[in-house]
Amino acid sequence: MQCNLVRPTTKSTSQILNLQTRVRFPVALPTFLKLFIPKRIRVPSSAWDYRGDYFSRILEIAAALCIGLGGASSVANKTVKIYERVKVQGKWTDRSFKIPRLKADGRMYLKDDREGKFRISWYEGKSKKWHPTICTNLSDVLRVKADKEWFVLSQSRPGVKDPTLPDTRSPISVWINSYIDALTGAKATKKAHRHDLREFEAWNESLETKKGKKFVEEIDKAHMKHFFEYLVDDEPENCPFTAAWKLMRLNKFIRSVLKLDPGKGPIKKSDYRRELKSGQTPHLPWERRKAQCVQSGATES
Repeated sequence: MQCNLVRPTTKSTSQILNLQTRVRFPVALPTFLKLFIPKRIRVPSSAWDYRGDYFSRILEIAAALCIGLGGASSVANKTVKIYERVKVQGKWTDRSFKIPRLKADGRMYLKDDREGKFRISWYEGKSKKWHPTICTNLSDVLRVKADKEWFVLSQSRPGVKDPTLPDTRSPISVWINSYIDALTGAKATKKAHRHDLREFEAWNESLETKKGKKFVEEIDKAHMKHFFEYLVDDEPENCPFTAAWKLMRLNKFIRSVLKLDPGKGPIKKSDYRRELKSGQTPHLPWERRKAQCVQSGATES
């Protein structure tokens, strides 16, 4: 009797790993995921075949979940594209525009800037949106694109507004008119508020475009300090006491418009405590009386 002996072969490390990959893990994780994936999500049949590559199957399942649950679309919504309006065979059409190479700081080279009709587009869900503004320069549309991308990425944060849309806020002059019309109280008090707010309005409008403020929300502590320096040093000159009280009235106006709590605003009374206690001759009768009281109190002490 002849017996054919077969020499046992030793499996290589790659074969062992391949065996583990093909048998053990595919049976566990993908089969487990299949129990919980909703039927509305379409997963390729190759993802359930245990004979396929394990990692490829996991990637197919992950991609299907991203598309089915909206993950892929949410990423796509972060993209803002530039289109150029061109005339092709007598008809206007929008063509996707390739942005030229930019500088390290994100600005465009002067040689690449040119005129044309440019606009941006983005997606909200599955709906494609177009920006209403058509820019005539490439540099302008790049700025609009950057602003829109910032908004798309930040719109989930509270208080974020789209910088590419027209601002619906009322300018300072409109709020001053409304505030003055709604003032109540003594005639001298209303006259003082009217005078000081009109003075601030005229000074603010006399500044350069970049330094002047257009909206009440933009008035900050530094801007009010600049106004204080103008009141004290420029014409007509005011003593620090009077200038400080003008800032207090301006701060009250800002607090009223922005509906801030008492004691809030760009400045605090403590910021000008020394000026308010200086007791120099103010420009209103009731302020003069207060200054006299301060001076008399200092003399008695």
